[in-house]
Amino acid sequence: MSGRHDWKERAACLGADTEWFFDKYEDDVAPFAIRKAVDALCNTCPVRRICFAVGLTPDPNGYNNYGVWGGVFLVGGKIDEQANSHKDWDKTYQGLITE
Repeated sequence: MSGRHDWKERAACLGADTEWFFDKYEDDVAPFAIRKAVDALCNTCPVRRICFAVGLTPDPNGYNNYGVWGGVFLVGGKIDEQANSHKDWDKTYQGLITE
């Protein structure tokens, strides 16, 4: 892989079941086993900040992203408060602003 998506090769989720970051994450119910497992994986990811920024950016066709990006679940390129309600936002925010 070469180009603007090279960061994906360094992602902690490389090779993981992608459905964990989309429908399975959204459909998970308390005690949120899937969400917490995905959050833990994303918290260790060396490209988390890049991933989150990409998730917030519409693609060239204007498509807004859905799913987990940088450890945060987005719908239409915006943070979904309900799907992220289980998070410790202080910890999540710190992970996204520090290297």
